[in-house]
Amino acid sequence: MENEQLQMPDDDSRPDNGPEPDTSVTPDNELIPIETIDAAGGWEDGVFMPHTLDDDPISGDGSTGRDGVAVSPWRLHKLSEDRLRSMFDPSGQDRWARKVRRVHEQSRKTREANRRTTRMYVRVAVAFIVVAVIVGSTVAGVTYALQMWGGRRIPYVMGDTLSKATQLLEEHGFSVSAVEEVSDTMEGHVVAVEPAQGKRVEEGSNVTLTISQSRIMPEVVGKTRNEALAALKSAGAKSIRYETRISMDDRDKVMESRPAAGALFMSTEEITLVVAELPVVPDIVGEEEGLAMQHLERGSVPAHVQYERAKPQDRGRVIRTAPEAGKDVGEEGVTVFVGDSLIKATRLSDYFDATGAHITEFLQVEGYTPKMGHLTPDGHVLARFVNGDDVSVSFAKDPWSPAVVKDQTPYQQVMNEQTRVEGVRLTMPVKAVVETTGKDKKTSKTTTSVMGINNPAVDEKTAQEIMGLCGFEEAIGSCTQSSIILPSGKARQTTPFYCCYGDVGKYVWTVLIKGTTGSDGKVTASEIVATCVPKSAYAEIDLKASGEKVCDYVAYQDVYGG
Repeated sequence: MENEQLQMPDDDSRPDNGPEPDTSVTPDNELIPIETIDAAGGWEDGVFMPHTLDDDPISGDGSTGRDGVAVSPWRLHKLSEDRLRSMFDPSGQDRWARKVRRVHEQSRKTREANRRTTRMYVRVAVAFIVVAVIVGSTVAGVTYALQMWGGRRIPYVMGDTLSKATQLLEEHGFSVSAVEEVSDTMEGHVVAVEPAQGKRVEEGSNVTLTISQSRIMPEVVGKTRNEALAALKSAGAKSIRYETRISMDDRDKVMESRPAAGALFMSTEEITLVVAELPVVPDIVGEEEGLAMQHLERGSVPAHVQYERAKPQDRGRVIRTAPEAGKDVGEEGVTVFVGDSLIKATRLSDYFDATGAHITEFLQVEGYTPKMGHLTPDGHVLARFVNGDDVSVSFAKDPWSPAVVKDQTPYQQVMNEQTRVEGVRLTMPVKAVVETTGKDKKTSKTTTSVMGINNPAVDEKTAQEIMGLCGFEEAIGSCTQSSIILPSGKARQTTPFYCCYGDVGKYVWTVLIKGTTGSDGKVTASEIVATCVPKSAYAEIDLKASGEKVCDYVAYQDVYGG
C-alpha cells in the first residue's frame, strides 16, 4: 500500500478574514495559564470563546503527547506559543498548523499500518515455505525409502546358496558374478558380498558373490618340515603340531600326516605331522654292554661296538660314545666304546694295541698268573701267563717257537707301560672230561674239551672253531703231517697235526692242532696253539724251505722243534 501524499496548505489558504490580532504585550497578570489553553476557544465578535481542542497533542500531566512522544521543553514552549497565538489568531491561522500536524499524524499511522501488513505477509510467506519444505522432504524420504530414486539397496544374501542369492539379486535389478574361496562355511554358500549388503548402488550394477569351497588337506608326505608348513598355511590350517619318528634316511621330512591328503578339514582343526629325524644318542655311559645295546635298539639307534682299554671296574661297561650323549646320531650310527673288552684273552690281535702294564692288569683280572718273564739277551720281552686250566698266553718275538713255553725263568716285572707286544702265543691243552651217565650214576663216559669246544679233532672243522674263538678270518693256506713241506734233508714224522694260517689287518695268524694216535689207531687232539705276529715278522724269515707258506714253517718249528 502506497503512503498517502501529504497535501500541505499553502499561504493562500490561510484565513485572512477577521481582525488582526493585537500584538501588544499583555500584562503578566492577564496571560492565560498554559494548563488552561486546552479550554481556550477562539475569538468571536471580539469575544474569546474557550473550547476543547480534542486533537491537542498534549495530554495528561503534559510530560508526553498523545502520540506517546516525550514533550521536550522546546516543544512545550512551541505548543504554548502556538496556543497563545491562537488566542490572538481570530483569522484561523493556527488551525492551519494543526491541520498540518494531523496530516503528518495520519501519514505516520498509515506507515505503521503498512508495516504491520508487510510483516503479516512475510510471516505467511515464511510459513508457506516451511510447510513446502517439510512436505517436500517427507515425500522425498518416502520415495527414497521405496527405492523410487537414488539407486537400489543390495539385499542380504550372506549364507544363501549361489542359486538363491543370484535369483534375489536379479529380482532387485542387479547383475551377478561369482568367485570361489576356501572356507570353513558349508560348501556352495555365500561368504562375502561386494559391494556390501545393504549398500545402495545404481540399478543394474554388478554384485560379486564369494562362494565357499571346502578345505582339502594337501599332500605333504615327503616334503620338508618347512615346505609342509607353508602348504598347510596356504590351505588355511591354523593349528599344527609335530611328532617325530626315528629315521636315518629322511631326516626332517614328513613321513605321515593326520588327516591324510585329500581329506576335508577345518581351519581350526589340529593337524599332526610326523617328521623324520635322526635319533639322539642316549646317555648310556656306565651301562653294561648288553643293556646299553638293548637301550639303543629300542630307540632305533644303529650302533656298533669298539673296545677300549679302561680301568678294571669299567670292564664290560660303556665308557663313552661317539657322538656323545644328547647329539644327533650320524649317518653311520653311534659308536659305543666298551671298556677292557679290547683285550679278550683269546683274541690275540687285541694285545698289540695295549701296553705291557695294561695287559698284566687285564690278565690278572681274568685269572691268569705271571709265571715267567725276562728280557732276552738281544733285548726282547719274553713272558708267560697261565690260568687254572693250564691255558697260557705268552709274549715273544717268535711265539711259534716251543722254547717259549719251555722257559722256566721266574717272572720279572718286564710288562710295563713302555712294553709293546711283538708276538702272541695262545697254548690250549685238550683235557679229558669224565661224565657219569645212567640212572645209578655209575656209568661213566670220557670226552675231551678245550676252551668250550667239545671233542676237538685234528681237522679243518676244529681249526675253524679255534679261528672264531681267536677272532681270525678266512685261512689262506694249510698243511698236515703228510703235506708239510720240510727243509731239505729233514725226515717226515708221523705225529698227526693240522696247521693253517691267514691274516687279519696288519697281522698274520696261525692255528696248529696237534694230536696223538691211540692204541686203537684213533687220532685225538692233544694241544692247540694259536699265534699272531705283525706281517713284518715273517718278512725277516726265509720261507723258501717251507714253500713260502707260513703254516708249513710254523708247524715245522713247533712239531719238529725247528
